[in-house]
Amino acid sequence: MKFYQISSIVEGIYKYRKYILIDNYQAKQNGEIKFLENDIYQLNHQREMLKEEMNTHEQELNDIRQYAEQRRNKKAKREKQYHDFYHVPIVAAQYKKKYVRARDKNSDAEEQVSKIRCTVDACQKAISETTKLMMESQKKIESLIIQKQEADDKSKQAEDMIAELQDGQKFWSSFDNNQLPIALKATQGFIEAIQRHTRKSGSNTLSQIVHYESEFVKIFRLALNEYGEAEAYAQSRWGSIQVAFNCAKCNICQVGWPNLDKVRTTDLLCDSCYKEARTSMILEKKINSVIGASRSHQLQTLPSGSSLSISSFATSASSSSASTIKR
Repeated sequence: MKFYQISSIVEGIYKYRKYILIDNYQAKQNGEIKFLENDIYQLNHQREMLKEEMNTHEQELNDIRQYAEQRRNKKAKREKQYHDFYHVPIVAAQYKKKYVRARDKNSDAEEQVSKIRCTVDACQKAISETTKLMMESQKKIESLIIQKQEADDKSKQAEDMIAELQDGQKFWSSFDNNQLPIALKATQGFIEAIQRHTRKSGSNTLSQIVHYESEFVKIFRLALNEYGEAEAYAQSRWGSIQVAFNCAKCNICQVGWPNLDKVRTTDLLCDSCYKEARTSMILEKKINSVIGASRSHQLQTLPSGSSLSISSFATSASSSSASTIKR
């Protein structure tokens, strides 16, 4: 019976962990993973567009570099012609114009090269930053997957524990409904056989009783044997079961098999707290029993049509219990 009570409370704890805490945590992780996967998809799309843009600008850069090289050579040529004919006034003026025009075109070409080079550098930097963000998101996903696997393991452990506790409850329920009544009936029959033999023979020697009442002895032994086998099986399967629970007294998470508070029968206690509070719990339980019996008696002795309220008796009982505790 005690196993059934404790296991029912523990089962509720594990169900809360499994269906409320763990499942909600897993749902949150799945949402975060999907968000990050979508983020990676968007970043990858952005990176591909940047790569295409960079390839286009790199092609432009190659073309403008060739053009700039031509303008640089043309400028050098016009500069040489201008210096060669500098001393000839009419020719020098013509070559000066050609030189200035070549110089300006070369300057424009170099400026275009610089602009496109900056654009390519900006694309490369953006691609690098996008790749970095993708790697960070991927690392977060990997971390979340590990955490999700741990949560899955905890969920499976909780499911296994719930199933094991339910098996224990079914076993003890069947034991109480089937095995226990048989053992009690056999014991009662054996006691009656002893009493009957004692009345007849006037002797209560066990060997004589066993000899003359062999049929009852066989039934008794068989019932006790089956009872013992059932208890041994239960002990081997559930006797060393370990569960995680919070002690209601010390508020520390414990691993083991909890004890049931004798007064607050939904509270679980660790071994040390149970041993420490055992005497006080027994006393408190007895006091509550006395108070409950006194209150019930007072209510039963109320005259018909009495205007006294139940709360007045509750107050009286509380005062009585307080004086009892002081004594």
